[in-house]
Amino acid sequence: DDAGGAHEITERLQGPKPDIIILDLKMPDMDGPTALEKVRARWGEVPVIVLTGYPDSGLMERALQFSPITLLSKPSSSELIVRTVRSILSGAKPPHHG
Repeated sequence: DDAGGAHEITERLQGPKPDIIILDLKMPDMDGPTALEKVRARWGEVPVIVLTGYPDSGLMERALQFSPITLLSKPSSSELIVRTVRSILSGAKPPHHG
């Protein structure tokens, strides 16, 4: 499922724990680190993949406070995202994404 803004994310946090979350650092109405803080407060160590075109930004520094996270740079191919999700859900180490 895809949640786009702060209202949708807040609604999703009321539901069941997801298997994995894919989160952008820049979203409408709420930044990624704020969303990640809410996710950690609600569900603890749920696996999170952070997609970002700004790996050296202040947003990324804030997001890292809520590790563990898996970082994928934007743009990432859908194939890489699918492989990363499968790897995390299978309990393996995520594939290298250099």
